[in-house]
Amino acid sequence: HAGWRGAASGVVAAAVRELTSAFSATPAGLVAAVGPSIGPCCYRVGPELRDQYLEAGHPGDAIERWFTPSPPVVALRGVPGSEPDVPDGRAPVWLNMWSVVSDQLVLAGLAAENVHVARLCTSCARDVFHSYRVDGPAAGRMVGVIRAGPTQGPAPTSRRRH
Repeated sequence: HAGWRGAASGVVAAAVRELTSAFSATPAGLVAAVGPSIGPCCYRVGPELRDQYLEAGHPGDAIERWFTPSPPVVALRGVPGSEPDVPDGRAPVWLNMWSVVSDQLVLAGLAAENVHVARLCTSCARDVFHSYRVDGPAAGRMVGVIRAGPTQGPAPTSRRRH
């Protein structure tokens, strides 16, 4: 899981480093799938998050793409919840975690064509997915799976007893 805190602190690049080390792979040989998550249509945040990405040293041009003054795509349903509390009077912004994670994967060495983003917003499709942002502590949970591909060795085989 690479939420905004993890992505701001470099968890995406760290995961790529660990995978390449553990499996003697190259980043260009990895394939990444970014599953359903809150989309840029619904992820309204306070501007202090943008400040935290700047302070963490992320490139300014990337931050301009990741944080926008209005949603870059239309929400299928209304944005749930209330406006983020912004004590300094600045307006909330929309965060595009799909772009944050995919950009960081490419910067870590993955080929852009090997980064696949589901682009399924858990807030818009809350009849199908769980969303902590919508349901709070009552939200269900989702799970992701990492699997070594065929270049990582033979697949396990099952043995039948007769």
